Amino acid sequence: RRQPFGGEASCVAFRLSGLDVGRLSCPAHLSTRSAPAAMSFWDIPGMRAGVVTGDAAWGLLQHAKANGYAIPAINCASVSTVNAVLEAGNKLNRPVMVQFSEGSSAFFAGKSLPNDGGVLQASILGAVAGAHYVRNVAPAYGIPVLVSTDRCAKNSLPWLDGMLVADEAFFNAYGEPLFSSHALDLSDGTIGAKYLQQVKPMKMIMELGFTCTPEDAPNICQQLSPISKMFTVTATEMQLERMGKFQKCVGEGNPLFFAFHGGLETKASKQDLLTAVSNGMVKMSVDTYLLEAEPYMAKRVMQSCADVRNVNENVQVAPDLCVDACWLSPEQKAALKKTADAMSAPGKGFLAADESAGPWLRAGHEGAAKIADTAENRAAYRAMCFTTPGLSQYISGVILHWETLFQSDAAGQKMVDLITKNGMIPGI
Repeated sequence: RRQPFGGEASCVAFRLSGLDVGRLSCPAHLSTRSAPAAMSFWDIPGMRAGVVTGDAAWGLLQHAKANGYAIPAINCASVSTVNAVLEAGNKLNRPVMVQFSEGSSAFFAGKSLPNDGGVLQASILGAVAGAHYVRNVAPAYGIPVLVSTDRCAKNSLPWLDGMLVADEAFFNAYGEPLFSSHALDLSDGTIGAKYLQQVKPMKMIMELGFTCTPEDAPNICQQLSPISKMFTVTATEMQLERMGKFQKCVGEGNPLFFAFHGGLETKASKQDLLTAVSNGMVKMSVDTYLLEAEPYMAKRVMQSCADVRNVNENVQVAPDLCVDACWLSPEQKAALKKTADAMSAPGKGFLAADESAGPWLRAGHEGAAKIADTAENRAAYRAMCFTTPGLSQYISGVILHWETLFQSDAAGQKMVDLITKNGMIPGI
């Protein structure tokens, strides 16, 4: 077997990015990959289909840097987004990285759940549930997958602490952490060193961000490398031109491993991306949008892989993603068209009912001014308006104030139901 590329001397970096080695091999009846041995990254000791962690994860980042490619880390907020990332990796037969941010983690668990400041229980639950989901389905896609988390700010450390509890429990049960890597968005080297020490027994990759000059970088590396070699450096597109100088100040052979954030995939040119890869970028975070349809998302992930050379030799990815792709499914497009047609029906218009104070106060009548501006009176006035017989002959949609959106009349009927029953569309 070929040894992992780079050796320990090349493992110094400011950021930790890791891969989680799956414990189960890919079931033959589920995987579309029949000959993984032909892939060069499969020669990394411990590499297999599914989530990879520890030495295998770090070896994959070493392999990426030595072979001139990076791995896109896709921020996922739903099962369909995770599936799209795995589908893209399967189609390219290349490793991918599923990433959870604090916000996307809460969305994964459900936005109705409490997510109190200083606790962040929904973000913890969503990230842990997402990592377990990836572990269960990733082997079926037949490719190595890294499960990482996006940068954690100081006021969000309870989120990281909660995930580390899950990592340690998983490690005690199965000998490896739940996640492949975590990331800190801090300029405090003491806190970074503390967390690097905490994850060291689990062989996790930590992604660390520091504010320093290239000349300061060697001192920081000397402080962190005795704790663990498995950390990477967070960078942004603003630091693109300084990457080479950082590398030269630390040592020969590009010893740093960079992880890029801040929308580099949309803000940088293709040449900038290739320059970043040549200067040690091994991970590039990619944002997603909640309404992206799964087929479109898979194509976009494939394009991101191609942009940072995470493709096999002679493989071409069609750049015209928007030609036959849409964020909406056919069913969603049909529903949207039906709503638009109803709202723009000939001879009809909108009723602007988004007032915050009692609208009768604008009438300029002495009697109107005597009516108290209370929630009960506003509800009575609105209900009277929305239930006017024949109103929908002239009104297609009603624009609401936020209070009205959640308000009921005296009989307990919701305002939005009064509007729809009278043949109009509520909106805000």
